[in-house]
Formats: sequence, C-alpha cells, structure tokens
Amino acid sequence: MQKELTVIVFIVVGISIFLVMLSAIVINLLLVTRNRKLQHNNDLLFAKNQFELELSKSKIEVNEQTLTDVARDLHDDIGQMLTFNVLQLHRIKSEDVKIQSAIITVKESIQGTLQAVRNISKSLSGDYISKFGIRNALMNIAERCNKQGIVNCTIDFEEKIKFNSKPNELFAFRIVQELINNTIKHAEANSINIKLSEENNCIAIHYEDDGIGFNVEEKMDGMGLINLEKRVGLMNGTLTFKSSTGNGFSAIITFQNLIDLKDEN
Repeated sequence: MQKELTVIVFIVVGISIFLVMLSAIVINLLLVTRNRKLQHNNDLLFAKNQFELELSKSKIEVNEQTLTDVARDLHDDIGQMLTFNVLQLHRIKSEDVKIQSAIITVKESIQGTLQAVRNISKSLSGDYISKFGIRNALMNIAERCNKQGIVNCTIDFEEKIKFNSKPNELFAFRIVQELINNTIKHAEANSINIKLSEENNCIAIHYEDDGIGFNVEEKMDGMGLINLEKRVGLMNGTLTFKSSTGNGFSAIITFQNLIDLKDEN
C-alpha cells in the first residue's frame, strides 16, 4: 500500500512538473509571438514614418528646385531686360527739361524694380542661402521690409552661430520667411523681432510680432502653422507658438546643430 501511494505521489508530482513546464513553454511561446507581433507593428510604423519623412523631404526638394529655377529666371531674364531698358534710356537725349526729368524718373523706377527683382531672387534661391548663409538672406529680407515701410523688422543674429547642416539652414530660413510673410499678410503689425542664438550646440530662433494676433486653434491650417511644424519635424526640432486676439504672435523654434552626414560625403 505504501509503495502504491509512493508511486501515485511520484506520478502526481511528475504530472504537476510536466504541466508547469508545459505552461511555461506555452506562456513563453505566447510572449515570443506577442513580442514578434509588436516588433512587426513597430517595423511597419517605422517604415511608414520613414516613407512619410522621405516623401516630405522629396516634396520640399522639388519645391526648392522650383523656387531656385524661378529665382534664376527672375535674375537672368527679367533682370537682363530691365538692365537693357535702363541702358536704352541712357541713350535718349533731350533738351526739353520735362522730358529729361521724366526719363530720369523712369530710369530710377526701373532701377528700383531691378533691385527689387534681385532681392526677391535672392530670397527665393536655395543656392544663394547655401553660398552666403542664412544671416545675409534674413538681413536682406529685413532691409527690404524696412525700406518699403511694410513693417519694422529687426534681426539679432549671434555672430558665433554657424550651421553645421545646409539642409537645416535652408529649412530654418524658409520657416522664418514663412513667419514674416504671415505677419505681413495677416497681422497688421508695426514691428517684427527675430533673434537667433546658440547654446550647448542647440540653435534657437525666437520670433515675435506686435500684430492683432489670432486664435491658434482656429487658425492652425489657415496660417500655415501645420506646414511649419512639418518643416521643423524634418529638422528633428521643436516648435512652440502662442497668440491670442490683440496680443500679437510669438514662436520659438529649437533644434540640434548637428552635422549632416550627407553633407560630409
């Protein structure tokens, strides 16, 4: 009887151990399957995000190429035609004071238009920004705004800042350019203040105007803020902004001033 009881105990213990091991194997298989499924979903999400990122970059590259082509056409074709007209006016001689005065006025007008075309060409061309830098490009826009009396624009650009990535430099310029355009079109502002600073290898762009302001939640898409967020996202940066009716608009863009490996090759 004792032996039979011992055998039964061994059998029960053995079955219990077997069931525990089987349960452990099943749980392990379920965990492995779950982890593989999660990894697969993560891979799909990563691939989707990468695809959307590359698609956004491709669209921006196409847009930048289009702007560069337009800038070249403005500079080469329109610029040359205006220069030719100025030269032709130089050849016109008249003893009539009124006619001569009118010719001088027309020449000055054409020369002003020619300078405006050149300035617009510079602001559109990605090649100009790559060659002369964001500081010159921003100063050019500010000078044009101030001369035309559109808005008083001030730029505070720390001399030590040097962009390590040409794409990020171009993105940063387009972002500020879009902010300025929004202010001019919608804000009814008297002044724009822009400051670029760098600390701990992180570049910060502070932008503000004293315009009429707006409800951010209602105007996100209409003011182009969603597109700005996408551009900042391509820089792996952050964009924060605030505004309310009657209180102007301000934005802060921050991003790491990292070296773009593509630029190094």
